[in-house]
Amino acid sequence: MRTNIAVAFAVLLGMATSAGMAIAGPATDALSKCLADSTTGKDRKDLVRWFFTSLSVHPDIQDLSNVTETARTETDKNTAALIERLITQSCREQTKNAIKTDGQGALPASFKTLGEVSAYELFANPSVNKAISAFSQHLDNAKFESVLK
Repeated sequence: MRTNIAVAFAVLLGMATSAGMAIAGPATDALSKCLADSTTGKDRKDLVRWFFTSLSVHPDIQDLSNVTETARTETDKNTAALIERLITQSCREQTKNAIKTDGQGALPASFKTLGEVSAYELFANPSVNKAISAFSQHLDNAKFESVLK
């Protein structure tokens, strides 16, 4: 049970922050590469779905989502299976080596990289890209020009 909590915390910390990046070395880089190479596009989309459903419970943004408890539980189960497969099977040796060489910070650093790869794939979608840039139509360009000249 204690190991499960530690792994979950490391994965979440890695996906949500830049913590652990300072310790990244060749072994952590190898683990990051293994994680990315060992996941499919569907795996990475499922990982982003989990992150989204987890964030949706925050009181300040809860009104923007109608994620059900059933959907959240399903994404939790899918993510647990994915993380378990990656750490204990697909990238077992890279995980062991990274932790031995770079310490416990290797897991958050590697999962941060996987989170970035996963998010990048979604941001590349034309509809998402359009939605992300939509705020710019509300910017006052003159204010920016006065700073950037």
